Amino acid sequence: VAADSYRYKVLVKGADIAAVEWQKTDKNYFVVDVPSDGSFAALVEAIDEQGRVLSQSDVRYFDVKKFLLLPPPQWTESTPKTFQADAKGNLAFAWEEVSGADHYIMTLQDDTGKIVDERKLASTTTSLKSLKPGQYQIHLKSVDGQKRIGDKENSKALIVPATSDINAPKFKSMKVQ
Repeated sequence: VAADSYRYKVLVKGADIAAVEWQKTDKNYFVVDVPSDGSFAALVEAIDEQGRVLSQSDVRYFDVKKFLLLPPPQWTESTPKTFQADAKGNLAFAWEEVSGADHYIMTLQDDTGKIVDERKLASTTTSLKSLKPGQYQIHLKSVDGQKRIGDKENSKALIVPATSDINAPKFKSMKVQ
């Protein structure tokens, strides 16, 4: 006779198993959020269409440890204290690779805190182009293979000068009457 559904209990190791309510599922697996790190116990029963217990597992014990988030990327050694864009508002920069990172998130904020640009980056370099004059903050975060964004970021100030080295258009000819 095949199981129609399953029920399970997950509890902190050492707690009274009879005091924990059964949870039901129609799958032969389950996902449980636990409140913290620690030792836990689990018990599973297979149920038929009439609600009768077909089989019961032994109580299994397991330890849960928090999977730490990745640290933020570190700037390369040649990175200046404050970034300075060129007169056209362009800047290229790099950071060190973070072991275990799937990709990085770069956020550019202006001096009011408004997000001007946000990018998902697979490499450890990027460039910004034609930024308006002003002061900005560049923020970098690491993202792991489970798509979890690191809880810390590495930030750096960016100054885009108010002057421009873009040449003004030239007249080829002019007629005066």
